[in-house]
Amino acid sequence: MGRQAYRDETGYQYVNQYVISNAKEGRTIRFDNAEHMDFTDLPLFSPVLGEMLGHGDVDTAEMMTQVNSIVLDWFNYYLKNEGTLNLKDLY
Repeated sequence: MGRQAYRDETGYQYVNQYVISNAKEGRTIRFDNAEHMDFTDLPLFSPVLGEMLGHGDVDTAEMMTQVNSIVLDWFNYYLKNEGTLNLKDLY
């Protein structure tokens, strides 16, 4: 998916894409059927509040496991110079 696809309804580029386009190295990772609250642990601690604020159709525990794994792999690779970085663009 090209960077043009990451524009909001007003045509402005998302800040994440601006930062990536001006960084030495960067990437975007997307999660199918995930919404903003799915990137937090709120739906795990308060499913009712998570439902009220909105979340996608993903399994909350699995989503947190995937996000934590990606972050750990990134930190190990870039900060500790350990392992390999095999991240997908879409999860």
